Amino acid sequence: MRINRQYKYYCQDSLFSCYRSHSTSWQRIKCVLMKCFCQSHRLKKNMEAWFWILGWSLCVLTIFGNGFIIFLVGSKRHLRTKTNAFVFSLAVADFFVGMSVVPSLFFCEMATGCSSEGWSAWVHMLRWLFEHASMTNLCSLVLDRYIAVVKPLKYLTFMKHQRVVQMISLSWTISGVIICVHALNFLFTKK
Repeated sequence: MRINRQYKYYCQDSLFSCYRSHSTSWQRIKCVLMKCFCQSHRLKKNMEAWFWILGWSLCVLTIFGNGFIIFLVGSKRHLRTKTNAFVFSLAVADFFVGMSVVPSLFFCEMATGCSSEGWSAWVHMLRWLFEHASMTNLCSLVLDRYIAVVKPLKYLTFMKHQRVVQMISLSWTISGVIICVHALNFLFTKK
């Protein structure tokens, strides 16, 4: 019982120290995992290796899976439907998430330690752009499916080609605006 309390307090202290010392959420998660679950140096190295193996595996799976969807919708004319336009846009956003999240984090940590200054801050903003684009495209796909299920008879008259283009453009525009706000905040608050 006493060991568990000490371990609990050690993890809480680790959480606060990780939050204060690291600027990105990936670094904080990795720091907490390293401090709470890995007491020895050897376990820390193993945990870090598994972190990167899992990250790169998901990255490769994301790139190939979404690349395959992009290839299929782009090459097969009968797959170019209104719903598949949303799927295609989501696949493009997720493809770029796979291309930017783990590789940028890996090379950033290996090169500079992921400082929040210089080129790494802009790489983080580009990564966030694709993450936000993925979320907004998923929301527009869900909205499209919601309208198709709830109002199936009005769907064909409501969801014309122009409306699909507007929704997909709005998804990417919202992501761009969010990142522009972050970039302006970064530029003006930089000391």
